[in-house]
Amino acid sequence: LAGGMKVMNAKGAAAVLMDVHSGEVIALASLPDFDPNQYGRYAVEARRNRAVTDRFEPGSTLKPFILAAALQSGAVSGRDRFFCENGNLDIGKWTIHDHHEYGELSVPEIIKVSSNICMAKIGAEAGADAVYSVLRSFGFGATTSSGLLGEVGGLLHPASKWGDIHLANISFGQGMSTTVLQLASAYSTLANGGVRMRPYVVSEIRSDDQGLLEVTGPERVGRAVSPQVAALVSRMLEDVVSASGTAPQARVAGVRVAGKTGTAQKHEGGGYSKDRWVASFVGFLPADDPRLVIAVVIDEPQGSHYGGVVAGPVFRRIADVAMGYLQIPRRPDGLPEPLAAPPLKVVVHQPRPSADRGASSLGQMPDLDGLALRSVMRVMDGCNCNIEVRGQGYVVGQVPVPGVKLDDDQAVSLELAAAGGLP
Repeated sequence: LAGGMKVMNAKGAAAVLMDVHSGEVIALASLPDFDPNQYGRYAVEARRNRAVTDRFEPGSTLKPFILAAALQSGAVSGRDRFFCENGNLDIGKWTIHDHHEYGELSVPEIIKVSSNICMAKIGAEAGADAVYSVLRSFGFGATTSSGLLGEVGGLLHPASKWGDIHLANISFGQGMSTTVLQLASAYSTLANGGVRMRPYVVSEIRSDDQGLLEVTGPERVGRAVSPQVAALVSRMLEDVVSASGTAPQARVAGVRVAGKTGTAQKHEGGGYSKDRWVASFVGFLPADDPRLVIAVVIDEPQGSHYGGVVAGPVFRRIADVAMGYLQIPRRPDGLPEPLAAPPLKVVVHQPRPSADRGASSLGQMPDLDGLALRSVMRVMDGCNCNIEVRGQGYVVGQVPVPGVKLDDDQAVSLELAAAGGLP
C-alpha cells in the first residue's frame, strides 16, 4: 500500500483484508500512519485510522450491489440488455455521462465496462425502495460494529428523500458515502453467498490474574440477498479483471479473481472536483471458492485516477503475498496468460539454525506447490538446506517430494513458473 501511494504521489490510502466466511479482519493499513507511543511527533491528520474514520463516495464499487438489488427484486435478469444512450443521458435538467459512447450492452457487459448510464437504468428498474433496502442489508449507512475506535457510519439518506436524479446517482456510487471497512464487509457478504458477518479484530481478551475475559468469534448479522443472486453477481465480477475489463492489473497468477474498480470524483462545494479523485479496487479470491476479500482505496492519486490502474496493482501485490502467507493453493485453470520471462537460476543457502532448533524442527519436506519464493523461505525456515531455484514466479515442481524426511545439508530443488498478468 505504501508503495502504491508513493508511486501515485497520493494524499492517503487504506486497505483492509478480511476472511470471507468469519468476518475476521486479518490485516488493515492506514496511511499516512503514526506511532501511538510518540503521537506528538506526528501531524494531527495522520493520527487516525482512515479505514474506519474517513467517509468517501464509493463510485463504481457500489454498482454490484445496485445490480444485486435489481436481480433480487426480479426487476432485471442476467439476460437483459440495455441501451446506454451512446454516452449521454438526460434526467431532468441533469446529464449523466459515460467514459465511452456505449450502445446496447448486456447486464454482464455493463458491469465489466462500468457504464454509469446503464447502471442508472438498472437502478430505475429496481426502484428506490428496493435499492435502499438491499444497500442497508449489505451494511451501508451504518457502522460495522467492528469495535475499532473512531469508526463512523456511512451516509445513506432514506429512499423517501430520493428523486429520480438521486436514484441515478446512487446507482453509480454518488450521493452516498461509505468507509473502506464497510466496503470490504459488503464485498465479503457478496462472496459469502449473501450472508453478512460482523467484522471483528480482537479474538480474545485475557488478563494475567483472571484468565480469559472475553471471546469474539464469527457472528452472523443476516442475509442480504439470495445465494443465487450473490453467485450471479460474483460471476460477473470476474469479467472485470479480464483483458477487456477495467482492472486487468488486478489479476493474480494461478487464481480466479472477482472484483470491481471505483473512480470517484471528490465532492467539493455544491458539486464535484475536476482534479481530486478517490481510486479503489475491491475484490475477492479465489472467485470459485472465496477465502479473502481485499479492499484498496487511494486518496487523491496524481497522474492517473482510474481505480484499475491505481488500486488494481496494489490489490494484486497484497493478494499475491496473502495467498502464500495463508498457503492458499493456486490452480492451473486460474492462471492468466504469463508474460515471457528470462530464465533465472538462483541458489539460496539457508543459514544453519541454532542448536536448539536443528534440522528436525522442520522434519519433513512440505508441499510448496503454488507458493512464491518469499513464502517458500518462510515455510522452509528451520531447515538446514541448500535450496536451488530455477525460473521465476511460483513453485510448479519440487525435489524432494512432499513428506520426505529432511537431513542436514539437504539439497532442495525448486522449479518456478513465470508469474502471470501485467507487471
